[in-house]
Amino acid sequence: MSSWIPESPDITVAEYLPSYRRRSVKENEPYSQISVVRYYNHPQVTFKEQVKEKYDLIGVASPIGGHTDQGMSRLNTTTRTINHSDVVVLHDVQRQAELLTLQHIRGNYADLHVQVFDQNNGHVKRVAVFATHI
Repeated sequence: MSSWIPESPDITVAEYLPSYRRRSVKENEPYSQISVVRYYNHPQVTFKEQVKEKYDLIGVASPIGGHTDQGMSRLNTTTRTINHSDVVVLHDVQRQAELLTLQHIRGNYADLHVQVFDQNNGHVKRVAVFATHI
């Protein structure tokens, strides 16, 4: 196992749509190390349950939403997570609204290393990884 991944990782999944949350709870029920929390997709993201201050890895894969006046999507969740993890993965950056968010992050977070990965697994087409250090 990689040195930056604990042997027993503590994983938190945050969902804001009730249907996604129910599905996530059911899918992750067998795994004691995974907890599912509810968040509210407001311009300033808030959580129903207590969340940790720092995570090893955060994935932003919320459904399209939270568009800004500039047409960006997931900007609120992405900027919130950057402050809580050294590594953040943004899902679906082949879509125009996520590309605009990616451009915003690149222009406003000069200390982040950004890498984009293309995939062809039938679901995700492209992800971006932001890291505070490599």
